Amino acid sequence: MTVSWTASDPDGDPLFTNIQYSPDGGTSWVMLAQNVTGTSAVISTTNTPGGIGALVRVWVSDGLHSAADLSDGPFTVPNLAPSLEIASPVTGTTAVLAETVHFAATVSDPDGPLAADQPVWSSHIDGKLGAGESLGYAGLTGGVHIISAVADDGAGGVVTATRTITVVYSPVLALP
Repeated sequence: MTVSWTASDPDGDPLFTNIQYSPDGGTSWVMLAQNVTGTSAVISTTNTPGGIGALVRVWVSDGLHSAADLSDGPFTVPNLAPSLEIASPVTGTTAVLAETVHFAATVSDPDGPLAADQPVWSSHIDGKLGAGESLGYAGLTGGVHIISAVADDGAGGVVTATRTITVVYSPVLALP
């Protein structure tokens, strides 16, 4: 998004600007840019938390005096989907029937913290396996499983990651 403003200094001192963002109508503020010179800045909203009461605050200073102003009323920034990365198991893992398989993922959301029960793990064969960033599961049935981890931020942002693993009936079949 482009943020622009007008500012001047009576004795011609150079001006420096800080730009802040609030997703919640001014309750909390995040610094988007510091020490900007000029009267506009293009701000990336890639990791900016979504909100329906979003505001921008511009602080201008000559080093001694400062002034601030808010955007012309609240605006909406769309909710961002969480990010999800499966660390374990890796695709191609082979496990023996009744062996505990460790599931691990990292989830984050620029809109705020996710619930502790994220992500939710499932197998296309066995259904829901459990929830959380770390999970041990020993009840997978034999066969080739597509394991899914789904992170849902509760505000419409959902992301899924998958891995394919094989569960065999005998340890001999698990040998390379």
